[in-house]
Amino acid sequence: MPSIRDGGRKVTTPATSNTTPTTAPKPATTTPTPASWGTGGPPAARDGFQGSLRTDPSLASVAAGTASLEKGAKGDGVKAFQAALMKAGYALPKYGADGDFGSETIGALKKFQTDSGLTPSGRFDKATLDKLAGPAAPPKPAGPPGEPATYLLKDPALAQVASGQVTLSEGAKGDGVVKLQEALQLAGYKLPKYGADGDFGGETVTALKSLQSKAGLNPPTGRLDQATLQALDTAAAGKLKYPEFGKLFADGKLNSTIGVGYDEAGSHRAETREIVKGLLGDGTAANPGQGYRELNPRTATPAELTAAGIDPGTVDKDVRYFVKTFQHEGKDVKSVVKLITPETPNAKEKFAKDMESSEMVMYSGHGRYGSGPDFDDINSTAGNFVIGDPYEQGHVQLGANDLNKAKMTKDYQLMMFAGCTTFKYLDELRAKQGKDSKNLDLMVSTDLLYWGNLGPSNLEMLSSVTSGRSVNEMHARVDTINAQPGRKTSWKADGFQDN
Repeated sequence: MPSIRDGGRKVTTPATSNTTPTTAPKPATTTPTPASWGTGGPPAARDGFQGSLRTDPSLASVAAGTASLEKGAKGDGVKAFQAALMKAGYALPKYGADGDFGSETIGALKKFQTDSGLTPSGRFDKATLDKLAGPAAPPKPAGPPGEPATYLLKDPALAQVASGQVTLSEGAKGDGVVKLQEALQLAGYKLPKYGADGDFGGETVTALKSLQSKAGLNPPTGRLDQATLQALDTAAAGKLKYPEFGKLFADGKLNSTIGVGYDEAGSHRAETREIVKGLLGDGTAANPGQGYRELNPRTATPAELTAAGIDPGTVDKDVRYFVKTFQHEGKDVKSVVKLITPETPNAKEKFAKDMESSEMVMYSGHGRYGSGPDFDDINSTAGNFVIGDPYEQGHVQLGANDLNKAKMTKDYQLMMFAGCTTFKYLDELRAKQGKDSKNLDLMVSTDLLYWGNLGPSNLEMLSSVTSGRSVNEMHARVDTINAQPGRKTSWKADGFQDN
């Protein structure tokens, strides 16, 4: 089904794509990832590449010392140590990392064992793995603390490739190809003619072959298989984009607003309950949530408000407040979330005020044909925060444009609009005087969304920010939340490119 991508270009995802299923799903493997191991150890260890051999599932029995690989062995474990040998400078010119333990591999392995002071047995055992893996030092993180180099591996559009069930090759089309092409460009492999157009053509094949050669995946096939996806994930992880955490948390606080729009069938009530449930609790299976507590602004003392990060002089006693403290780079940050719903008195006016000043603004509700958030019935003009003209006339009643009147802060803001086709808001938001990609980053939808997924999308954005996740991972997570049978919901991350 069609989805909208960067620049409004349409990418069609057909019912079938040129994918190659494997005969049987392979166990997931972890391609060795870059790290800083220091200057000690054998030559292979100094290349700083091989440490994850110890944690590779396909080599678990070798790492434990209960088995060894020898001539005739085949599979992901063989491919993993072959790639590590080549990265360490022990060439396999004829067959490369083909997953087949043959004479060429034995020769390279014996040479490595001799250089490392081991008996040159030609078998891949625990002692050889330990030497090839290098000292057991922690890898250098690709992003902020806790950020795994696995955003592609978690993307639903590439799930079958990540599990080893499918290989994408020339001729494939769709969301998975778009994600592949976006990651290639992020990792520095240019696609100058067609870009991320969702069509797996010759330009993409050439870029993939370059990646495979650099990663030691020889011979380069130009196909996206499990090992290549893992190598691409690692290459792209070092260039992930992040929200401007330094600006958001500069004062030790994160002020956020979640607005829930009105639904004529009453779905906003269930959405509100879902959001509250997702905020409260300690994150356990029995008590899920993000660890916030609700603070009643009518009964809290000025000292209690101040301690939670709320200014007693500006507190709004008509909205619900949720508060917690989290850590970012070892420092405490007080997170305050305001919840505005159709039941909140003057909901539209309160949301408009927070659009002007809140550091993070999130909305769950109808997009009203690209015109903006709405906190009352579609036939009323009172609850609409008008951002722009609707893309279809005759459906929604609107008053004056509210964005034009808004006095937006020049400080950095992060916004998410979880509603149908909210990418229609982009032109107006980007044209707002005083706001640009340096002080406004946006997550907007490019497809139809459904009640029941909107609030969880806002909660994921909040969780991603307080957890220090990359925009790429956040994007993949909200795609997962909104995926529908037979199609994948598309989101657009806008403005993060210059972060």
